[in-house]
Amino acid sequence: MINEKVQNGISNALLVALLFSSFLLPSIQIFSGFPKIHLTDILLPLFLIVVLMNFRLEIVSAAKGFLIANCLLAFIAVISLLINHRLSVLRDDFEVMKMAKFIIVFLFVMVTVAKTDYMKMLRVIFVLVVIFNFMHYINFLGFNQIVTKYYGSDVQVDTFGLNSLGQPDTKRIIGTVGNPNNNAILFLFFVIFFFPELKSTWKERIYFLVAVFGLLACQSRTGFIAFGIVFLFGSVIKKYNLKTAVLYLLSFVGMFVLLMLMGNIYLNSLAGNIMKQHSLRSRLETWSMLWEMIKQKPLLGYSPFKDYFDNNHIYSESEYFLHAWRYGFLGLGAYLMILGSAFCASFKERFTKSGFFLSLFTIVIIVTALTNNPLSDTLIYMMYAFCAGLFFSDKMKGRRIMS
Repeated sequence: MINEKVQNGISNALLVALLFSSFLLPSIQIFSGFPKIHLTDILLPLFLIVVLMNFRLEIVSAAKGFLIANCLLAFIAVISLLINHRLSVLRDDFEVMKMAKFIIVFLFVMVTVAKTDYMKMLRVIFVLVVIFNFMHYINFLGFNQIVTKYYGSDVQVDTFGLNSLGQPDTKRIIGTVGNPNNNAILFLFFVIFFFPELKSTWKERIYFLVAVFGLLACQSRTGFIAFGIVFLFGSVIKKYNLKTAVLYLLSFVGMFVLLMLMGNIYLNSLAGNIMKQHSLRSRLETWSMLWEMIKQKPLLGYSPFKDYFDNNHIYSESEYFLHAWRYGFLGLGAYLMILGSAFCASFKERFTKSGFFLSLFTIVIIVTALTNNPLSDTLIYMMYAFCAGLFFSDKMKGRRIMS
């Protein structure tokens, strides 16, 4: 029997590996045509063993609504695969496996995080993330051609900072997540994590402002909108006075102007006529096409059916449309239940660190899912599993103290 000290040491090491890989390591394609593998996939059996060794009914009780919603979505996905005769297609089956992985990682965090110094871990990881993104931004010694190519597509890396004519243009950092929109979500994770109290140290404020600068450098419109909502909610919850709020807003404007002076032209387009933007027109056309298909199979959809998107060279551009197309309105309802149960439970505890963290990060997912697919990304999915696991771990601990 493994003694408690050794078990805690193993759990701590696994949590470090989970966080480090979720923020800093790319997925790797081992075989052509085979889904990419991430370190968290390899560690999954160990996560499961730790969960089984520490499993108690109070874990289910503390996160009952959240777990039911996640299990329901996985069940609907399996039924959709069955009725669409796609259960034998491995790359489609991996979507269900991702849902199972999320549940296991969520439970793993829930049973281990209380005995770790996760705040120190995340501070170290944040510094490494900032260093990576800075080296990527300036392409230090050919960093993008040597390292970043493993994180983003060849096109994104080759054309970084260039327009279609090969001339210098805007730099939207893709970072460790592989694209600017999801990289913005990664920085929003840290914006919320480092969100300062009304009376905070300069060190805490610097962490926060650096995270905001990283977010702005990603130049994601939905990221900007999500940040605006997060700052509004956060400043109210933290009870900022007018002077504090204005000082932070002036800091954000200053960073925004600095990026514009550095030549990030994309920021200028935000003030233009948004209806003329190609990206919006493309999204509207895709959504219109998907909507016509959704009406034909409204209950359980078409299953993940990744071949359809690949063969037609399209992207769903909205996680809500994606779930409705894949799993019908039943699947979309389960997806909304996941976000709704997480937000409602955590917002009630918004004055605690973990309640504040999960409620605001859920807002980020809700907003960015309008025009992106945040939880379809492995790394963002793992970040959300960590946020949820942290909150429900604290909730379980609170119940234990009260009983």
